[in-house]
Amino acid sequence: MSKEHAPSDPKDRDEPVEVDDARPSFELPLPPGMQPLVEPSRERRVAPVAAAPSITASSTGGIVLPPAHTDATPVDVGFDPYALDASPLDALPGLEVEDVPRAPRAPSVAPAVSGANVASASGTSARAALHERALAFAHAHPRIVVLVVLALLAIATSWDRTERWPKGTKIDDEPVQEELAEPRVTAFEGYELIPKATYRVRARILSRERYRWGRESDLSSYDLALGWGVMSDQRVIDALEIRQGTRRYTYAWSGDEPAHPSALARQSANHHIIAGSPDVNEVIEDTPVGGALELEGDLVVVEAPDGWRWATSLSRMDVGDGACEIFHVKRARRLSLDEIAR
Repeated sequence: MSKEHAPSDPKDRDEPVEVDDARPSFELPLPPGMQPLVEPSRERRVAPVAAAPSITASSTGGIVLPPAHTDATPVDVGFDPYALDASPLDALPGLEVEDVPRAPRAPSVAPAVSGANVASASGTSARAALHERALAFAHAHPRIVVLVVLALLAIATSWDRTERWPKGTKIDDEPVQEELAEPRVTAFEGYELIPKATYRVRARILSRERYRWGRESDLSSYDLALGWGVMSDQRVIDALEIRQGTRRYTYAWSGDEPAHPSALARQSANHHIIAGSPDVNEVIEDTPVGGALELEGDLVVVEAPDGWRWATSLSRMDVGDGACEIFHVKRARRLSLDEIAR
């Protein structure tokens, strides 16, 4: 028997199943005195909107729409919601407004000021604002502030005032030196100063250099390149390029020599100044480059307990290493131009 003509199984037939549309009820009896809760949305009944009449065309060709019409019952909410913005707060139903007392406010009246006072006030405010900005920058960048201050101090200490003399004015006195037969050793800053000769010089400051590092700086803070004779003549000084550094003093010129080279070497020298008192350093610092000094003291040899030795030159004719004078200055005085001219 073929499959096409096989009888169907009654179990495989699809038969309709009856379903009860009613939902199961789980309502419980209410306690005495309570009413069942009815949703407001289920109480509202809105009539269906009537069928809209057909749209007709006016004689002018425009389309005329019929007025909207509904039989819906409006809901009374107790007040007009569109009038809330225009109504005072105390007119709203169920709202009570409490008056809060406020302190009287003084009228803001600007005092009358003159133009000078306005300018002064604006200048003061600008300075105060600039001061506040400077303080804020200093707090935010302390390292930069420290570097700037150190740079300014270095510039201030390295810059020297200069003094110029009239043409023909110079110091003709040669340094006075007398050897000591019985030198007396002097203790100074942990070193021994052995004087070799008394020394007095009147000269112009050709150059001044301050030293802060090195063992020699424990004793000598300043080196002075001093000049007398032709080396105190402004014309000769202007023709020379004078430099100091590493405890040395050098000079050079271009073109014709301003004076005989032996006179330039003999009438100038570099002096390592050992100040015998604070007053000596004050006089040296207060005298500008180009000014004149009168210095008195001893040419000394310095010795240390560990064997270190620093020896002075006793001649103005030598050059090179060891040609500098180690000068223990006991008295210092600045010379005026009137004293030199006399």
